[in-house]
Amino acid sequence: LEVDGVELQRNTSKFELTLEFTEHDGALYGGFEYSTDLFDKTAIERMWGHYVRLLEGIVDNPQQRLQDLPLLLDEE
Repeated sequence: LEVDGVELQRNTSKFELTLEFTEHDGALYGGFEYSTDLFDKTAIERMWGHYVRLLEGIVDNPQQRLQDLPLLLDEE
């Protein structure tokens, strides 16, 4: 699992929070679109870290029960 961050500039968001994925050339790209009235960049980066941690847990042990998957980052 390899995750890289890329910041995109958009002027409006359709919803309060959206997680979107798209596939291109065999790679999966995803990101959050969010209302800056409700979320700041730090909160979204933290949420993204939680999501990546969850995906890493699934990759490491696909048979693990959902309740046993990691979510918080090590420093949390």
